[in-house]
Amino acid sequence: MTVIVKLFATLRNNRFDEKAVDISENSVVHDLLLKIGITDKDAAIIFINGRHSDLTRKLEDGDTVAIFPPIGGGSPKCVSEMGSDPKSVTEPENLIKSSRKGL
Repeated sequence: MTVIVKLFATLRNNRFDEKAVDISENSVVHDLLLKIGITDKDAAIIFINGRHSDLTRKLEDGDTVAIFPPIGGGSPKCVSEMGSDPKSVTEPENLIKSSRKGL
């Protein structure tokens, strides 16, 4: 069966914008990602036929799959100082002030 895959933002780098991809019957989104060389982690947002989906959704012939990378923002310094748990920041106002020094 064939699905249409649309990549967005940085996922297009050295790949494609839109492409018809042949996959096996009973494939799920995760299987499609493996076939096109995108990790589950890099496929942060997935839409199938315009509706939000996840890695376990079974694909149907003719589906259109839109894949977006993680989207973020803010100062890299600020994010690295926060660590993996934003609740661990005890004085957020000082963190904000320090991240603005470079502006």
